[in-house]
Amino acid sequence: MADEENAPEAAPDAPQEEKEGGEDVEKKPEEEAESEDKEKPIIDCPKPAPKKTLKQFQEEREKEKEEKAKEKEEKAKKKEEAKAKADAAGEGSPEEKPAEEAPVEGEAAAKEKKKKKKAKEEPPPVYRRLDWTFYPTLCEIYNWMDVIVEKCPKVVTNFEIGRSHEGRLIRGLKISFKSGNKAIFIESNIHAREWITSSAVTCVIMELLFSKDPEVRRTAAGIDWYIVPVFNVDGFVYSQEKERLWRKSRRPLKEQKTPECIGVDLNRNFNHQWGIKKHEPCTDQYGGSAAESEPEVKQLTQFIGTIPEGTLKIYIALHAAGQAVLTPWSYTKEEQPKDHKELMEVAKAFVEAVYSRFRTRYVYGPAAEILNVGEFCGTSTDWAYGVKNIPISLGIELPGKNTQKPFELPTESILRVSTELLDGLVGMIKAVGELGFIEKIPEPPKKEIKPKFERPKKAPKKKEEGTAEEKPKPKPKWVTE
Repeated sequence: MADEENAPEAAPDAPQEEKEGGEDVEKKPEEEAESEDKEKPIIDCPKPAPKKTLKQFQEEREKEKEEKAKEKEEKAKKKEEAKAKADAAGEGSPEEKPAEEAPVEGEAAAKEKKKKKKAKEEPPPVYRRLDWTFYPTLCEIYNWMDVIVEKCPKVVTNFEIGRSHEGRLIRGLKISFKSGNKAIFIESNIHAREWITSSAVTCVIMELLFSKDPEVRRTAAGIDWYIVPVFNVDGFVYSQEKERLWRKSRRPLKEQKTPECIGVDLNRNFNHQWGIKKHEPCTDQYGGSAAESEPEVKQLTQFIGTIPEGTLKIYIALHAAGQAVLTPWSYTKEEQPKDHKELMEVAKAFVEAVYSRFRTRYVYGPAAEILNVGEFCGTSTDWAYGVKNIPISLGIELPGKNTQKPFELPTESILRVSTELLDGLVGMIKAVGELGFIEKIPEPPKKEIKPKFERPKKAPKKKEEGTAEEKPKPKPKWVTE
């Protein structure tokens, strides 16, 4: 059933091949697979407009001026020719007879053609530069990732999870400062409407690479980072273009009851205790017809399987807007994982690190107990811990729950939330190292802090030997003895 779900749907009235006698010819499974592969859509981001130097801009302006000058000359020539023909025929100048102004009409038609041609030829897009004062589009994030790889080719590499149902690439960045490190995997925006997760994690990437804070730099170098800024790419694009609060993926469902029933909650589709809690296809929590029925989830699990066994020690799923750190399990309140104590220590370290800067309070504990939705199954963190044996698997809910629109944080909050996420990750990874799951992150050397405005006292000058004694200064005239 899972393979049938993943296959693209055929057209309902597709013509069948027939023999000469009118009998239907059955297609071989290999031919069907080939035809399905050909039908898979591909949606790629257009390449950005190339950056231009000052010299290139000046050359373009000069060309435009030359073209305008040529157009003026051609117009003047046409008018002179028309006037000469009219004089030769004895009809007078064309200006006296506006009804017979054929050249002017031709110019207007030419202008309209140029406008239509420009409308057809779309220029390459100019992507905004990420500065974390706005929520970027998927293509802007991918363009920024390409720029990061160009700037840091020795440390940062691109990787691809696969393609979504609609044909978009699911991309990520790997950051590795040295070989032999253990690894952390971070997936964000698995729920389309949670834009703050992708914005915050891209800011974290920037700090891991360019921060001058010694603690951040040591944390960045002490572990390999696999980061997927936008996992649910189809839903993310749909939420930005059409429906802001869309949560699920965008695959049309065979089991749908109404045309509105589209998509699956990808965080209920992982193959761990799947199907314990079932939801109707039209609900936001619908987990699919089977475990890993969605191409995005299936490809993610396959990619994680390619990472060398024993390397991946931390799995983080970024969400919004519960303001909490969630430990396994999500599917039950009655059982606790074997590493429950260690997971709680790591979650506590994250919460304390976040609180230390802006006094933002997070809660932490088992997901089934902390969230108000109760028990839920098929989550990525339960799968990472229960199936892939990744010892530290946590869901991190970023802020938003105390606002009127929890999934629509204002853009002014992006930098604050991003800074808190970085603080929490640094504190959490330090705790993971102290527990022995990864190599311990070394403490940065402590420097003596000198007061800013205290000037050092000058030592008194010593008199050199053999110098004459200073003469006493003469007293003022008004001083009487």
